[in-house]
Amino acid sequence: MTQETSGKYAKQNAIDLSPAASAWLTSLHEKVRPKHLPEQYPRIVNRMVELWQQPDLMRTYFEEIMVNTRGNRAGFPAEVVVELGSLKHHYNRVLFPIKIDVWEKIWSKMD
Repeated sequence: MTQETSGKYAKQNAIDLSPAASAWLTSLHEKVRPKHLPEQYPRIVNRMVELWQQPDLMRTYFEEIMVNTRGNRAGFPAEVVVELGSLKHHYNRVLFPIKIDVWEKIWSKMD
């Protein structure tokens, strides 16, 4: 780990989990409640709490943090990727299901 990288990691850890984020975490079902994400990336959890009730913005945020479009990111540790994937799945399937019309289902089966 370079000095620059360790400095960025230290700054990330210097951010505290907000009271709203702590409450949000305890409200999540145990099966989808992240453990590593809040420990390693509290800033991301704080932002997720701000967007959680706004499906369009939250879905965009999931894409922003999970897809490297800038090419200069190291990526998340595997355990964090698994937690983010689980949260995203829960969000899109249980909490705010994505509505697909009948024609879209038909076309997807034809591909």
